[in-house]
Amino acid sequence: MPETIPAYWISDQVAEDLVAGSRYTLDELSLRFTPTPLSTTVSMAVAVEEREEVEARNVLGLLPGSDPEYSDEVVVICAHYDHLGLEPDGAIMYGANDNASGVATVLEIARMWQAQGYRPARSVLFAAWDAEEMGLLGSRHYVANATLPLTQTIGVLNLDMVGAGEALQIDGETLVGTQLLASSELYGITTTARLEGGLSDHASFIEARVPAAMLIYWPDEAYHTPSDGIEAVQPDRLRAVGVLSAHTLAVLADGHAELERAAARLEAAIAAGDREAFLEGLDPADPDLQATQAAWFDSVWSRELAGVEMHARQIRLGDGEAWMTLDVSYAWSDGPLVSPASYDVRFVDRNGTWFYAGYASEAASDDLMTVECFRAVPWAATELLTTTRQVYESLFSSLGLQPIGGTRIVYYSSPQQMRLSTRPADEEVDWRVSSGELVELTIAYPITPALVNLALDEMGLPPDVAPWLREGMVL
Repeated sequence: MPETIPAYWISDQVAEDLVAGSRYTLDELSLRFTPTPLSTTVSMAVAVEEREEVEARNVLGLLPGSDPEYSDEVVVICAHYDHLGLEPDGAIMYGANDNASGVATVLEIARMWQAQGYRPARSVLFAAWDAEEMGLLGSRHYVANATLPLTQTIGVLNLDMVGAGEALQIDGETLVGTQLLASSELYGITTTARLEGGLSDHASFIEARVPAAMLIYWPDEAYHTPSDGIEAVQPDRLRAVGVLSAHTLAVLADGHAELERAAARLEAAIAAGDREAFLEGLDPADPDLQATQAAWFDSVWSRELAGVEMHARQIRLGDGEAWMTLDVSYAWSDGPLVSPASYDVRFVDRNGTWFYAGYASEAASDDLMTVECFRAVPWAATELLTTTRQVYESLFSSLGLQPIGGTRIVYYSSPQQMRLSTRPADEEVDWRVSSGELVELTIAYPITPALVNLALDEMGLPPDVAPWLREGMVL
C-alpha cells in the first residue's frame, strides 16, 4: 500500500489569508496545475489517534415468505444508517436526508406490514447498512458473507437521500428499476432514470450480478454539509418514496409470484394438450382473444408436441394489468427443438385472478390503418405507420385500386418471432396475408410483396390461384 500524504481541510477564510500578499486569487490558483509558492508560511499540527480496527454493524430483519414454493427466495429493501459525524471544527454532520430518510422509510414499511399482518409469498429482508460513507463497507461485507443466498435474492431496492433534493431518480435498469418506473407511472410520481450504477449500496449487489436499483433525490444542496438537518427533509418527497417503495417491494415479493404462477398454468396446459384449461387462462372479457388463441393452440397441436418451455422475465405490474417478457421454445416429435423467441405479453386482473390478455405490442392508428410492432423492432409504431401508409397508398394508386380501410399490419422482429406468435407448427415465413384486414411480416423484409398480395386479394383473386401472377407483380 502506498503511504498516505497528510492533507488538511481549511475554510475559505483561511485560504484567503494564505494567498494574501501574493499575486494570485483563489480562482486563479485553481487553474494552475503545478505547485505554486506563496508568500505566507504556515505551521500546522494535529493530534492523531490511529485505531487499527473499528467494529461496524449491519442491522437485518427478516419477514419470512408465506408461500412454501417461494419463501426460499428473498427481496431486499435497504438503506445505510451511518453518516460523517463531527467535522474537525466541531460542526455536526446530521445526515437527516443522507440517510436517516432512507432508514425511516425502510422502518415504516416494515412497521406498516407488521401492523397489517401482510406476508408476501417471498421473504423480505429489511437491511440497514453501516459504513456506506467509508466505501460501501457494510453492503460489501454482506455480499461477501451473505446471510441469505445471493442466488436466491430476486432483487434489491436501495434508498439513499429520499427526503430532499431536486429530482427523484431511479438508478439501475434491472427488473427492480423496471418495476420502479411502472409503479411511478401508476401513482403519478415523476421520476427520471439514470443508469450510472451510482456509488451507493445497490452497487455492491450489481457487482455480484444481483438485480438492484436505487431511489435518490439528486442533486441536494445540503449533501455532506452541516445543513443536512431535519428541517431540510420535505415530507411530500418522503411520502412519495414511501408509496413508490412499498408498492415496488410488494410487487417483487408477491405480485411477481402470482404472475409467474399464471404463466406456469398456461405452459402446463399447452404441454398437456389441454385446450379447455388453456382457454380458461385467457381473459374472459375478450372474445376476439379467445378466438385467435384457440387457433394458435390448434396450430401448436397440429403436430405432436414433445415439449414446451416458457421463461418469464422483466415482469412489471400496474393497475389491474401486468406485462412480462416470455422466452418460449417448442419441440415436436417429428422435428428438432425450435430455438426460443422472445416477446412481451399482457395479463389482466379479473376479480383477483390473473388472465393472459395477449401480446403487448406497440400500436399506432390513423383513418386508414393500424400498425403494430413487437418488441425488438427498431422503429416506433408511429414511424412505421407513416412509412407504411406512403408505400400502401402509392402501390394501390398505381394499380388503380382504392385503399382498404381498417387494414391491420403487424411487424415482427424475426421470422422466428412471427412463427411462434401466430402459427408455431408451420414453417417460418417472412410475411403472410391472413385476410383482407390483416398483414403480418418481419421488419427486415420488404413490405411490397405483402401489399401486392393484399391488393390481389382485394381484386377478388383467390389466394391459391395464379401464384406466378403474384410473384411477377412483386418483381
